[in-house]
Amino acid sequence: SVLDLLEGRRGEMEAALGLGGWSDAVLGWRVRVVQREDWAESWKRHWKPIEVSRRLWLVPAWEETPDAAFGAEAVVRLDPGLGFGTGAHFTTRYCLEAVSRHVCPGVRVLDLGTGSGVLSVAAVLLGAQQPVIGVEFDRLALEAARGNAKLNEVEAGCVWLAEDLEEWEGPAAPVELVLANLYSSLLTDLIPRLKRWVCTGGHLVVSGLEGDQGPMVRKAFLAAGGWDLQDERVGGEWTGLDLLRTGRG
Repeated sequence: SVLDLLEGRRGEMEAALGLGGWSDAVLGWRVRVVQREDWAESWKRHWKPIEVSRRLWLVPAWEETPDAAFGAEAVVRLDPGLGFGTGAHFTTRYCLEAVSRHVCPGVRVLDLGTGSGVLSVAAVLLGAQQPVIGVEFDRLALEAARGNAKLNEVEAGCVWLAEDLEEWEGPAAPVELVLANLYSSLLTDLIPRLKRWVCTGGHLVVSGLEGDQGPMVRKAFLAAGGWDLQDERVGGEWTGLDLLRTGRG
């Protein structure tokens, strides 16, 4: 057995540790059996339903919907698969709170870097004008997004585009809410186009900013003109921004 093999080679391992200058006083070791586990599935045990706001709940596809969620306007069932965005991380949670805050019937939504599709699905369930457009470069993430739209029975309410944002021309008309969970250099490169994509009075919600990237991106947008900072929040090493398009500049 594996245990017999390891025990049989104990002397060799102790000798190797001795040659490296290690002693029992410095380093101890023992042999034990670790049960094999499916790590791709085991993480699910630690992800529980999330109350984003009174309007919105996020519930893993394999969990029962809690009683407290039945009073919400929208309950998003989610299996992230290979798409980033479970709602547990600050970056996605910040955007979800913005969706809950800004989306009402008729609001047009553009979701840049859609990942698992959770933001687009939540927007549709809260009454956003259909279709909500989700843009994502990673085709595996788009598969997860399509699956989550189907899981929530909103396939017809979402359009998924496999596009490189550095080359994409943008929506046919400006929208009231743009969600951008993107890295900082791409965001600053997109500032001139984002001015066209967000209508006057609309909001750009930015997340995915790590460390000093938050203040840097905020300064870049405000220096460009045409934006007012409505909210800035820090969660651990991450920053989220909510910018109002003023039409000036």
